[in-house]
Amino acid sequence: MDKLALQPGRLVTLDLDDYLVTAQREYRDGGLTWTEWLLEDAGRGAQVWLVRHEEALALGGDLPPPCGDDLSAAPGTMDLAGKALRLVASGRAHLAEQTEEKTRFDRVDYALYAGADGGLVSVVKDQGGLHCRGGAALDRARIETYST
Repeated sequence: MDKLALQPGRLVTLDLDDYLVTAQREYRDGGLTWTEWLLEDAGRGAQVWLVRHEEALALGGDLPPPCGDDLSAAPGTMDLAGKALRLVASGRAHLAEQTEEKTRFDRVDYALYAGADGGLVSVVKDQGGLHCRGGAALDRARIETYST
């Protein structure tokens, strides 16, 4: 089974910590795609975001946007924990968001950043406002998935 065939309701173990996938957000703009999964650990109250673009995979959380509230001012580079990320693409993407309860479709503005070390950050403006998610590179060997 593909370790990243994740969907809401699937259990994921990261470094021996168990999480439940509660949401999946898939973005498409022409040939560009990336996916974000919200992982929750109810026992500790922890939430993390797993982000994939091409073969890069990153684990992190919600971050302050590098452009304040104005996505059109997204800079060509941004800093993530002392490491430079470059703007890979920006524009308008189709969003398909899936939870266990519903599926929602939308069009969103975005800026996608990637680092030489595999770090990823997506900045998205949707109906709920501006969101910035991502983090440091994650080795796939650290992930195990299970069906519920």
